[in-house]
Amino acid sequence: MGIGAVFTKTFDILKKNPKIIWPYLIFTAVIGVAALYFSLSLVSSYSGSLGSATPGYAAAALDVLAGLVPLILVVMLVSVFVAPFMYGMYMDIADQGYGGGKVLLKKAYDTARANYLNMLLAGIAVGICWVVAVAVLAIVFALPAAAFGLHFTTGLWIALGVLVSIVALILLSIYLFEVYAVVIIEGKSPIDAIRRSFDIGKKNLGSIFGVLAITCVIGVCFAIVDSLVIIALEFLLTAGVGRGFGIAGAQVVNFILSAAFSSWIALLPVGFYKEFISKKGKAK
Repeated sequence: MGIGAVFTKTFDILKKNPKIIWPYLIFTAVIGVAALYFSLSLVSSYSGSLGSATPGYAAAALDVLAGLVPLILVVMLVSVFVAPFMYGMYMDIADQGYGGGKVLLKKAYDTARANYLNMLLAGIAVGICWVVAVAVLAIVFALPAAAFGLHFTTGLWIALGVLVSIVALILLSIYLFEVYAVVIIEGKSPIDAIRRSFDIGKKNLGSIFGVLAITCVIGVCFAIVDSLVIIALEFLLTAGVGRGFGIAGAQVVNFILSAAFSSWIALLPVGFYKEFISKKGKAK
């Protein structure tokens, strides 16, 4: 039992069942293609104004950015309703993987569908927790500076606020880490799942922090390696078959790598649950 096992065993599930990247791959591909098409269509409509430093350049650029706002809002709205289903699938996928048998996407789909409402409400409750936390921190630390102006005392208060905010948001991340895993594995209601997750977080503060810290390091390393691979691949494909194919081919690889990475990271809460909660329960 240990933090290392959380990463190695969940990665082993991905390695033995590469098909589990499909839910993330399909979702990101659909969103990505739709966003790319909408963005290119919007930019092309202003191509004349954006092509040179004319007096209308700034206005056209602002119009393009403003036109992207509905797209961003639609993507956010879709994500709010799709994410609970995705999380439900990956919680069950990880649960199946730890069972030692073959991972069945159909079973994960059925589990996610059966628990969709609880997962959606849990997601909304988690979002409310984040909004309340950020709002309280802003009221306590940012509002006084806005009210009394920026000087030495308020500068110190803001600096303290930054430190307190970092610690508070890290703690909240730890306390909410197991919410979705608990909904699927223990069948808890949204509010009970949050309470249970807080309890798990308080009892495993250092361990969950370790998982989150390592995840951040792995995420940064993945982003660097992924960027280098995509740049190199785009250069090679562009030189060989043309710029259009180079960009398209590189992005396809990017979608696949990102889906694989996201799928692995999505398994971690269940991995932690199995390594630290289930095994402790069995030990008792």
